[in-house]
Parts: sequence; C-alpha cells; structure tokens
Amino acid sequence: MELKDKCDEYVLRNVKTIDIADYESFLQLNNNQEPVLTGLHRGLRDLLSVHAWTTSPEGHQNYLYFQMNGEQKFCATLYYSSETLCQPHTHNYIELLYVMQGELRMQIDGKTYSFKEGDICLINTNTIHCEYIERKDSFIICLCTDDIIFEQYQNSRSAKDYTLSLKRFINQKRMQELFVSFSPRNTDTHKTKHAFETIISELMEDLPGKQRIVIGYVERIIDLLAREYSIQATRSDKEELQKVLVQSICSYIEYHYDSVTVNELSQKFSYSPDYLTKIFKKEQETNLSAYIQLVRLQHASELISSTSLPIEKISRKVGYNNVGFFYKKFYEIYQTTPNEVREK
Repeated sequence: MELKDKCDEYVLRNVKTIDIADYESFLQLNNNQEPVLTGLHRGLRDLLSVHAWTTSPEGHQNYLYFQMNGEQKFCATLYYSSETLCQPHTHNYIELLYVMQGELRMQIDGKTYSFKEGDICLINTNTIHCEYIERKDSFIICLCTDDIIFEQYQNSRSAKDYTLSLKRFINQKRMQELFVSFSPRNTDTHKTKHAFETIISELMEDLPGKQRIVIGYVERIIDLLAREYSIQATRSDKEELQKVLVQSICSYIEYHYDSVTVNELSQKFSYSPDYLTKIFKKEQETNLSAYIQLVRLQHASELISSTSLPIEKISRKVGYNNVGFFYKKFYEIYQTTPNEVREK
C-alpha cells in the first residue's frame, strides 16, 4: 500500500471531522501554530514533531500530527469547497516540508512560491508563512525540528564526512534566509522518499525504539540535502556553493585517493563529470584527474620517506597497479625517482 493511502486510512480510523469555519482554531490548538499578530510560540517539549496532509480533487484534506515522544497525536478530515489559504503564522522551530506527491504553494513573507514533487522547502524560525490548500491530489510531509539538528555540523570534525562543508553551507544559508528551497539533482529520489516514509510509518505504528529511528532518518535527510539536492541560490550564493562543493570533493579525494575516479565523484555528488571538472578547474586551477594523481603521489612520497615498504607495494597502496606508470607520474611531479627519494 502506498504511504498516501496508508495515511488516508489511518485518518479514517481515527478521524475528527471539522469544517472550514473551525480550520484556523484547529491549526492553533492541534498543530501549535499561532497567528502572526499574537507572536506566540509553543514551548519545545520535543526535539521533533511531524505533520502531514493529503488533499484531493473532491475537496477534502486528511491531516495527521505526531509528536516524537508520543504525548500528542491528532488526525482530522477538513472539507472545503474552494482553494483555502491558511492564516499567516510563525514558529519557533524549523519546518522542513517535503512534496511527496503533487505540488505545494505557499506564501512566505507575503510572496507566493510553488514547490513541485520531490522538492524540499526549509522554513526558518519566526518566518511569516501560510499554505494553500487546493482541490488537487497532493501529499505533503513536514518535519518540525529544533535548530540543534542543523547546528551539530558547525563544530563537527568528522574526517569521513566529505559533505561536511556542504552541510555547514546549508546551515549558514538557513540562518541567513527566511527560507531555503532544494530541488533534486536527478530524478532518482528514492532515498529521500524512503526516509520520509519511514519517519511517518514509525510514528503511526508507535513501536519501541521509534525515537532513535526517527532522529536517525532526520539526520539522513539532512545528509541527502547535501549529497543529492541543489540549493536554489542567488548568483553570489552559487559562487560560494561552488567553492564549498570543491572543498567537499577535495575531502572525498583525500579519504578515497587510492581508488577514486571522476565518474565516482559524479555519482557521489550527483553532478555530471563535465560540470565537476569545470568548477574544479575554476577553483583549483588544475584538472580534476590531475589533482587525484597529485594526491596519490603525495601519499606515496610520504610512505617512501617514512616507511620501509617496498616501492611496488606502495605503488599499489596508493592506487597504481602499473608500477611503470607510477614511476613515470612520480618523476613528472618530483623530477626524481622513488628510489632516489628513499636513498635521501
């Protein structure tokens, strides 16, 4: 069963039906939203809450709300005869909205924006916004989370996380802007879809261990934003993003220098080999393939100087199965042979 159908069925089993006159009070009471005029916010009782809704051409919205700690659950069916615009409101937490199916239209700070299937929109804290509820097939999932989920990457020193620079860039943009939108770099978004589906399923099933699973998948989604999504940015932001992307590429090469290829980098960062080569040349003033060779030879030179490993073994260790080719490349860079380096 598709998750949208599963959510609709869940609502039908636990439904509270309301009409359009009760919609705003319903949102305030059950989704901890407050009109922008009051400026009130909920106290953060939980690291994460989730709400999701489906709409149909027949004019009904099925709505679900969960807190991760299980203290509050709510679902309702809203009937409406025409397009409905929610009352403008703010939050004291971050919203991460995912368009699982259909389209999402929103007003953010008085301007209307549209997000298509697969897109993700990050709404910053205290940002005035409201959603359109339309007579169309759609399925939207919204993660409401504390800043700490994003801020954890600012001071991280994980050598294995080659997307750390990209995550810091996302957090920087998140703090500077009212909202940040993300679009998938290719059509295969099954990892992101699976992560959101798992979060909703875990909260509906309410089994032991769900909190750790849900937090793990929220962190997975942030990781996927860095790996598989493009940030919709201004020209200056795009230039900064290119620099951050090249930093991430260099980090990945440093950790995987013995086997990495340009095609592998293309798959890991979801950009074409030509694009990666182009921006790398622009930022580093050297060819991407040549840079990979340079990193390998630097590691080889260190091993030759600091260990007694046979040079043939060092050659293979840094990614050269052809020893003759290794000697050739080594001489091109250092104008000396590996044997002469060792003798010194």
